[in-house]
Amino acid sequence: MSRELTKERGRAELADAQLSTNVAETAKLKTRLDQMDEERRYRFVLVGYVVLLAMILSVAGAIAWQSELLFPETTRVIAANLMRALVAILVFVGAHLIIEMSIRDDRNKRLWPFRQLVRFRRWLWAIVIMGFVFGVIGNLYPNRVQKQIDLEQSAPGEKPAGTSSLPIL
Repeated sequence: MSRELTKERGRAELADAQLSTNVAETAKLKTRLDQMDEERRYRFVLVGYVVLLAMILSVAGAIAWQSELLFPETTRVIAANLMRALVAILVFVGAHLIIEMSIRDDRNKRLWPFRQLVRFRRWLWAIVIMGFVFGVIGNLYPNRVQKQIDLEQSAPGEKPAGTSSLPIL
């Protein structure tokens, strides 16, 4: 009987070893299946983002192309190509900001552009604010120079610009 008991114990140990091997293999397969599922979801989200990005670029390009018709007064002040670039950038940034604010899913926030936005948000806002400040200063300085020129030209009793007090020989 002890021989049968020993055989049964051996079989039981072999069955336990086989069961633990099967459990380990099942866990590995489940982990791999979860990884594949996560990769598939990531690809789906990435394709969705690329499609949205293409749509944003198309809309920004279309609005920029029509910026002369949309903003004729501003186009007269600055060059048409500069106006197109400005409108395209503003539309792109605005639309991308709307997309960024509307995304609540963590899978979408793991995309590279959104991770970089979160990472560099302070720097990006600093660049925007500095660009605004330098733009205003860059506009105020030429206006001051133009006012000074206008004051010099409109002063009574002065000779027109480009004339000299030296006699012509």
